[in-house]
Amino acid sequence: MTSPIPAVLAVDVESDTREVAPGGGVEVAGLVQTVAALGRLRSRLEDATGAAVRFAWFVRMDPQVAAQGERADAIVEQAPAAFATMQSASDVIGLHTHAGRWDHSGGRWVADLGDAGWIDHCLVSSAEAYLLRFGHPCREHRFGDRFMSPAALDRLVSVGVGVDLTAEPGQRGRRRPEGVAHATGRVPDFTHEPLLAHRAGDRPLWILPLSSADPAPALPTGRRWLRRLRYVGKPRHRTLLLDRGWPSPDLFWDLAEGQLDDGATHLAFVIRSDLILKARWEGVNAVLDALVRRPLARRLSFVGGEEAVALSVAR
Repeated sequence: MTSPIPAVLAVDVESDTREVAPGGGVEVAGLVQTVAALGRLRSRLEDATGAAVRFAWFVRMDPQVAAQGERADAIVEQAPAAFATMQSASDVIGLHTHAGRWDHSGGRWVADLGDAGWIDHCLVSSAEAYLLRFGHPCREHRFGDRFMSPAALDRLVSVGVGVDLTAEPGQRGRRRPEGVAHATGRVPDFTHEPLLAHRAGDRPLWILPLSSADPAPALPTGRRWLRRLRYVGKPRHRTLLLDRGWPSPDLFWDLAEGQLDDGATHLAFVIRSDLILKARWEGVNAVLDALVRRPLARRLSFVGGEEAVALSVAR
C-alpha cells in the first residue's frame, strides 16, 4: 500500500487589526470564524481521506501582541473556546513570530527585521510565553513577514523548536515585507530554497517549505511567454497561495498534483486567521471545497509539521 502524502494546512493566528497602537487590544473575530469554518471542512476532509485530519495553528505571542493586548498570550486569552476546539481535535499549536516594534516618535509599528537583537528578543519572549501558557515548549514555528536568518534559526533550536515552516521556495528577496509600510532590514531571498523538507544546515531543526509551483497556467498566453523570457535559466515557481484568486479552484490542485508528480513529498499551505473577514475568503473556500471532490484527497494525510517531516522523509 502506498504511504500517504503528508499535507499541512497552516493558519497564522493574528489579531484582526495588525496596526492597533499599544494598549488598543486584540480582535479575534477572524480566528473564531476560521476555527468554525475549518471545523466544517475537517469533517468533510475526514470523509474524503478516510483518516483523522489535524490542522496547524501558529499563534502570535510576540512583543507587538503583548503591547497591544497587554499580555503576550492575549489572542489565546480572548478566544479560549477556539483554542479548546483545536486541542480537542489534537491540532498542532505552534508560534508565529513577527518583529514589530513600536516607533514612539512616529507613532507607528515598524517591522524591525534589521535588528538581530530585537528579533532574538521576539523569539525568546514568544517561546517563554508559549511555555507558560501551554505547559510545554513550542515544537513548530513560522516567522512573520517571510523572515529568516541563521541567528534566528539558532535561537529556534535553543528554545526547543523542531521544525520551521517559513520558507517559500522561488520567492525573491524584498526591501520590505509585502503590505508593510515601515520596516528595517530586508526580506531574505528564497529563490533557490529546496522544495523538499531539509535540515537547517547542521542544526537539529527541519525546514518544511511551503508548496510552490510555476503559476504560468493561471496567466494569459501573452504574460505566460513574457514570464518565460524574463526568467530564462531561473526558478519560475512561486508559493501556492490559497487566496491568490485562481481562475478556477481546480487549477490550484492541478498545480499541486503536478508538483507531486515531479517528486514533491509533501504539500503545505498557509492562510491567515483574519482572511475570512475579507472578500478573498470566497476564493479560498472554493479551492478547499474543490479538494474534497478530487481523488487527490484520498492520497493525503493532514498533519502537523513534525509529522509531515517524518512522513516526507520516509517516502
